[in-house]
Amino acid sequence: MKIVTNPNKILNQPTRKVAKFDDNLHRTVREMEEILRNQRNPEGVGLSANQVGLDLRLAVVRLNPDEQDSAAHFLTIINPEITSRSTGQEGEYEGCLSIPNQYGPVVRSKAVTVRFQNLKGETLTIKATDFLARIFQHEIDHLDGELITARSAGPFLTETELEEKFREKKSG
Repeated sequence: MKIVTNPNKILNQPTRKVAKFDDNLHRTVREMEEILRNQRNPEGVGLSANQVGLDLRLAVVRLNPDEQDSAAHFLTIINPEITSRSTGQEGEYEGCLSIPNQYGPVVRSKAVTVRFQNLKGETLTIKATDFLARIFQHEIDHLDGELITARSAGPFLTETELEEKFREKKSG
């Protein structure tokens, strides 16, 4: 399993619902978690199935993005949907494992409620705010076939350009 990069058709198509909650699904999730643990980009905080070439409505989200990889805790969201969004929004630069070294400003809701299924097929709901809400929105966009390139409110920057921009803001 490898991360698919843009351009690739699978990244721009809505994924199909997961119907079987079996050992294959569990194996897929473990492999996706390992990709996030072992990837070269330590900023990877979520991974959708279509980012690894699978047409499944499934994503893995790192719940503690500031922890070391060995201590990473993940939440698997299967067939997720956003059931409510806050009216408050915030713009932040976002990156994407499928669009390496490119960061674009994306405006997102500050809080969302997401209904999803877990690995047992049970339906759960989670309310997320701030950075976790942004991660959920980003991954669900992936599952809907939408990349940050479609949502960006401005030009994309490389990591170096982004770091320089924030250095200028701090010193200016």
